[in-house]
Amino acid sequence: MTITIATNSGPNGVVAGIFFGGSSSPTAPAITSLNNTAFTVGAPGTFTVTTTGSPIPSLSESGTLPTGVSFVDNGNGTGTLTGTPAGGSNPTYNISFKATNSASNQTQSFTLTVIPLVVSAGPSAAFVSADTNTEGTGSGPTVSTGMM
Repeated sequence: MTITIATNSGPNGVVAGIFFGGSSSPTAPAITSLNNTAFTVGAPGTFTVTTTGSPIPSLSESGTLPTGVSFVDNGNGTGTLTGTPAGGSNPTYNISFKATNSASNQTQSFTLTVIPLVVSAGPSAAFVSADTNTEGTGSGPTVSTGMM
């Protein structure tokens, strides 16, 4: 910290101002959030990357993300991984986040796991409710001719 005292050049030497100045030294960035998360195919997901450091670090992402997922630096020391993974996504994406400021940078390895959407079909399908108004043998629709 610097303290400056300025005086005028008059005969009494009156203090014209006291100035406190200085700047804190930059501190290296650190990524403080977890190094993994999971999103599900077809469902929106969000993960916030958090950092410390001075000045506030910028964030970047490198590596391939699933279709439908993106990363944005929020400009306040956080970043957001967000989106809805598309069907056919790989189960694991190994990416990295990098926090950078004037002091240095830090890279964090990160794993995004994509959980597949489970769809049951066929004889083992589970139904939420049954159609209790349907009549017939199950071999096709019952047709009524109106004749008896």
